[in-house]
Amino acid sequence: MAKSAFLRGVTLGWGVADSDVLVPSAVEGFLAGPGLHTDTLSAARALVDDDVGLQLGSVRCPCLVLWGTEDSQTPIGDAFQYARRLRAPVRAIPGCGHLLIGERPAACAHAIGEFLDRVGQLDELPLEPEALR
Repeated sequence: MAKSAFLRGVTLGWGVADSDVLVPSAVEGFLAGPGLHTDTLSAARALVDDDVGLQLGSVRCPCLVLWGTEDSQTPIGDAFQYARRLRAPVRAIPGCGHLLIGERPAACAHAIGEFLDRVGQLDELPLEPEALR
């Protein structure tokens, strides 16, 4: 098995919708990241034990929620729940799983660029994020 095929196979466990679109450098980057962290176990426990979604209502800066429509790790319903709490728009990236920035980098960059353009057109940032919709 070629190295890139092996790496793509490993990423399927992370909820990738289409592993063929991942370039080898992206896969290697995703796999290298956890090795750079010293306490991933505590971070994983915190993600499971603490529902940070409950605190999203206190965020007061402009936000954009990006989500893969085929994310098998975190259902798309969570995207709408988080967006509601953040008072933020949702951009769902079609045909994309959990590693959306690796699977569809151009679509992610486009969505982020459009969002930043809207933010940049404001004379001052609103106190309520709904103004960015």
